[in-house]
Amino acid sequence: MRTTRAAKARASGPAALVREAPARVGRTRAVHALAQAGRLTTQTITPGQARAIRKGYGVNRHDFGRLLGYSERMIASWETGEQGPGRDVQRRYRELASLHRELAAIMKVRSIPEWFQTPNAGLKGLTPIEAIERGNIHWLWWMAYGMRAGVAS
Repeated sequence: MRTTRAAKARASGPAALVREAPARVGRTRAVHALAQAGRLTTQTITPGQARAIRKGYGVNRHDFGRLLGYSERMIASWETGEQGPGRDVQRRYRELASLHRELAAIMKVRSIPEWFQTPNAGLKGLTPIEAIERGNIHWLWWMAYGMRAGVAS
């Protein structure tokens, strides 16, 4: 019985498919399989979604630009549809949207903006904005995981 690439991916995890993909294919099939597996998404962030993600955190364009590493003007151009964000920025938007959903599961949604701008001992005295800005978004994920698991901080 011959095993297809998709069957191998389901059996050994989608990341294995990328590793096993021959270079001549350019790994496009593997990336497509990962997208189908839910590990990557090829969906483009719309201007409305970009604005909604920022507003969900209750920050202005300047502070949101700090999170993404881009200027306030670039954030405005993405939110108005004047220009579309690149793939790396879209990935960052999706990560921030996922983090917001996780935080919404463990705290009141209306509390997220205040929490996001308040120094936190669990983040070494930084605000969550500063932690993300310094490349430590994983601290927030660990904190959210701990709170969801019921681990006392």
